[in-house]
Amino acid sequence: MPSVKRQADEVIAREHHLSIQRACRIVGLSRTAFYRVPRSNAAPDAAVINVLNGMVAKRPRWGFWKCFDRMRIEGHPWNHKRVHRVYCAVPVSVKRRSVPVSTLPVKPAGAQASASATGAPGATESSVRFCSTGTSSVW
Repeated sequence: MPSVKRQADEVIAREHHLSIQRACRIVGLSRTAFYRVPRSNAAPDAAVINVLNGMVAKRPRWGFWKCFDRMRIEGHPWNHKRVHRVYCAVPVSVKRRSVPVSTLPVKPAGAQASASATGAPGATESSVRFCSTGTSSVW
C-alpha cells in the first residue's frame, strides 16, 4: 500500500507543482514512509526457503509444524511466525488428504430413535423434558 501511495505522491508533486510535504498530506502518507527505501524480504528469507525446500523434497507429506520442529532440532533460530509466512508464500505446502465419502461409516437408521434423548446411559423420562429434541421440550 505505501508503494501505491508513494507513486501517487510523486505524480501529484510533479504534475501539480506541490511540495512533497503537501502531496504526502493529500495522499495520507507520512514523509518518513515516502523517503524510506522499500526493502525486499527475499534476501533474508532465502535461507529459510532453502531449508524448507530441502525438507519437503525428502518428505513431501510433512506439514508446517513437523517441518518447523525439525528445523528447531537442526538448530535453526527462526521463529514460527517467520517460517509460517515463508511456508505459505512458497508453493511447498501440501494439500490435506480428503477422506472419500464412500469410506465413511454409516449409522443405522434406528440408531437415533433407540438412543436416549440426552445420549447418557440410563436417561429417564424426567431428563427428556430438558432436551430440545424431546417430545415435551421446553425450548
